Amino acid sequence: MTVRDVRLARSHSGPRLADGPRVADGPGLADGQSAGAEDRFRVADAVDELCQQMTDLCASAVDSLEIAATLEAEVGLTSKTVRARYGFTDVFSLAEEMHRRTILRPAEPEPGPDPWRASPALHVAHGLLYALPAVSYAAAAPSLAGANVPVVLAAGVLISWALSQGMAYLGYARLSRADPGGAARLLRCALAASVLVLLAGLGATALVSPMAAPVFLVAAAQGVYLLGATVLLVMRARWWLLCALAPGMVLGAAYVLAGAPATLAGLGWLPLAVCALTAGVLAVVRTARAGSSTGPIVAGSELRGALPHALFGLLAASLLVFPVVGGGVGHAPMVPVAALLSLPLSLSMGAAEWCLYWYRRRVHRLLESSDTVERFASRARRALLGAAARYLAGVTLLIAATLPVAAATLISLDDAVLWACASYIALGCALFVALLLQTALTGAFTLMACAAALGVEVVLVLDPPLGWGWGVISAQLLACSVLFIGLLARGQRLLSQVVAHT
Repeated sequence: MTVRDVRLARSHSGPRLADGPRVADGPGLADGQSAGAEDRFRVADAVDELCQQMTDLCASAVDSLEIAATLEAEVGLTSKTVRARYGFTDVFSLAEEMHRRTILRPAEPEPGPDPWRASPALHVAHGLLYALPAVSYAAAAPSLAGANVPVVLAAGVLISWALSQGMAYLGYARLSRADPGGAARLLRCALAASVLVLLAGLGATALVSPMAAPVFLVAAAQGVYLLGATVLLVMRARWWLLCALAPGMVLGAAYVLAGAPATLAGLGWLPLAVCALTAGVLAVVRTARAGSSTGPIVAGSELRGALPHALFGLLAASLLVFPVVGGGVGHAPMVPVAALLSLPLSLSMGAAEWCLYWYRRRVHRLLESSDTVERFASRARRALLGAAARYLAGVTLLIAATLPVAAATLISLDDAVLWACASYIALGCALFVALLLQTALTGAFTLMACAAALGVEVVLVLDPPLGWGWGVISAQLLACSVLFIGLLARGQRLLSQVVAHT
């Protein structure tokens, strides 16, 4: 129970007025002597006058000890003065009487700084940072030919997403302990280790699913870029990330606008490789400038804390790439549509970040303004629904804006494409609520729910007798819609509790 809660509880218990000038009749009189009526009224008037002089303090005091401390430290009363002037044995007994006589009117605390205040332009910029690499992907598209391309690219996404989520947790955990030097050193070492793991994973995938060299380079480049971008974002160097993107975007745009000239055939992977290399170098430079740190690079407890976040990144990436990988397994291959819809979904991550900040800022204000737990719970549920509705509107608008691009790229806007749009909207909403629940330290339920949704998709897509033989998009729409509803219901119950936000 906070101080404010104690004050409110006391203020609701009814007025506490003095019962009359009976102060001098009790043991409060010096030497146990009884006083006459005139002395009793004189003492009572003196106490009342003191209470009036200290009205603000007495009305908002948590207990009599707060009043006693002020009487001694600021007013300068001693036990001898109290016995002579007010007829009480000491300062504490006088303070108890003053507290008993006062009607409590607790003062509202001053609102603290809002830790979730941010500019919408900042979130828009983050959304662009998530989506701008698509310019380089467009340049690399002609090089991505072959039956194993979706599998290889998906492997790179799965590995890099899992590693980047774990790295982000470790970096933010160190920064929260006011150890920027330790965070920089940890992220620098984690970046090097993650790149090695990524290359090893892609190498193992290449042994199972043979691929052309450009495909391997694209998969490696997109993973390295994501890992470098994670380090820069954690170290609050978003403008450095924009500088890392600029060369690759210029090269990619020039390559596409030039119509992929034959003289440069096979070099479409180069812009993305430039982005990845620049992001990696800048991440190393940025972490080298953050200062030194002593102690171990990473503790076992930190690795255990990062594991749920890495698993969440793996499951989220699996849900994202499943339509691309499973396009050849189900009965309605939708690889081009799924690849195209990944762009607005990436852009919507900026909207998701803004909605997350809006929700946390709203809950922060509710914690300060709500006078009962029940009222906070009701308002917190409405705030969660409001945040989900805001993200739903944002991702719907972004995907709707993609439809003219789909038509221009000769993708027929039939019912299948519209179902694909709906499935990616459901996926985005599910991932948004899952990310919000992750911030409330409810990782176990979120991981189980995402794993169950992925399992449902697999079972629905596989042919009998192992599955149901559904189309990939239909399976994703059903699984992600149920996932979104389930996570939202979980959030309505869990995030309406005060302890989830403290």
